[in-house]
Amino acid sequence: MNDRVSDDNPQGVEYPCAVTKDGTLVRAIDLDHDDESWKETTFYFLGCEGDENEIMIFSSRRHSKGVTKFFKHKQGYYPAPEEKDRYLHNYAEMALKERFDKSNEFVIKYYVEEKCSQHLLCDIKSLSKCQGKGRLSEHQLDLKQYFDTCTLEKGVGEDKKYIADLLLENSKDRSIKPLLLEVWVTHKCTYEKQNSGYPIIEIKVKDEKDVDAEIEENSGALLDSYPDIKKKIKKAMPTIKMYGFKRDEEYKDYVPYHEFRFGNFNGVYYGRVNRILCKDVPKTSRDNLLMDLAVPEYLINKKKLDLYEVGFAIASSYDLEVKNCVLCKSYKYCRLYNKVLTYQGLDGRLNQLRDPLINQLPHYNNNLDKSLMASNCVYRFLPDDKRQKRLIAKLDKSEMRLWLDASVKEIPQSLPLPSNPKVYEQGRKLLTPQECFSCPIYYPNCDHCLGDEMKDGRRYVVCDYQRPK
Repeated sequence: MNDRVSDDNPQGVEYPCAVTKDGTLVRAIDLDHDDESWKETTFYFLGCEGDENEIMIFSSRRHSKGVTKFFKHKQGYYPAPEEKDRYLHNYAEMALKERFDKSNEFVIKYYVEEKCSQHLLCDIKSLSKCQGKGRLSEHQLDLKQYFDTCTLEKGVGEDKKYIADLLLENSKDRSIKPLLLEVWVTHKCTYEKQNSGYPIIEIKVKDEKDVDAEIEENSGALLDSYPDIKKKIKKAMPTIKMYGFKRDEEYKDYVPYHEFRFGNFNGVYYGRVNRILCKDVPKTSRDNLLMDLAVPEYLINKKKLDLYEVGFAIASSYDLEVKNCVLCKSYKYCRLYNKVLTYQGLDGRLNQLRDPLINQLPHYNNNLDKSLMASNCVYRFLPDDKRQKRLIAKLDKSEMRLWLDASVKEIPQSLPLPSNPKVYEQGRKLLTPQECFSCPIYYPNCDHCLGDEMKDGRRYVVCDYQRPK
């Protein structure tokens, strides 16, 4: 629009568009003075088709840069003070309707908030480096997939109390709620309309270019709560707000955890490691569960932890009956876990001896039930205090979520003393594996083995058996 007053334009206002009697939007730039087809057509001010007082005249003006085409009121018309705003509002309505009717798609973009429903009450969110407090993601929607009708100035709701500038409806499926397109030139949507429950898109129009811009949400209460996102949005776009859209999106990026569960199952103390999500980390007691230890997966990978071993080490520092091969002094070279036993003979040569017990077991690796084997170990389970402390030291309390049953109590010493400390101190002997295996009580009920020990590069079996003279 141009306010320049001249002899050619005594009314002082030039408009780039007008409308025909049947409501068709006509742009002056598309008309040609030499074309006779339009000269019998009557043009009207936008939104006033059929009103003889609002007839517009097509005109043009030549200048150094070319020709400017426009519509103006006929002689003797006195425009109202708010006529520019009325023209801009009507133009936006008709241009948006034309855009919807003629295009194959009508795409809008809006933001949804991904938020974890448990975030406020979560006690591991700092440990998880959680993003569940809320984050925005942009969604794209083609309105032509849901609506097939666009109507100007149509009422909706009870008693048609909400008048939409443009109302989008689905004529085939009335279960789809209508959408309101609102043009904001001088007055924005009322608070009552914003909270009517209908989806509303409100576009602030300052000039004709704003109508042609992409319909992408860039303002509103949701974006105001995310200032970092709002700064990245194009400032040249017109202000576009959206109300009544579904904003809550299911949170997907839950933090993976490794969980060690320790409890009494069928009379035997067991430990199991599972991979779960942070939302599934237990917060209350479970049947037969005495301890639950959860560690984020990123820490497991960073520290290269074996949570099975660490879990049993932590469990053994409490008043629990913990027996597992990973805490035994003989774990690294246990005869149950090594198919072939290698030792150095008295002549200095390396010899291999196949353990007779291994042939009676279906597996000899980690598939063995280490809790059950330690509870019924024929070689006597010997707790390794140093190993236990090293395993516990791998995890700080701030790096794990530890739950204990109310019946579990911490004990001052992490491991019990040997069953017979005097014999251990005074009567212990170092035997070669060959001497141990040749003992008449070695198989199957030897109760005198205190583990193994390396000395001068050789491996010896520690024995407290006093042979009869």
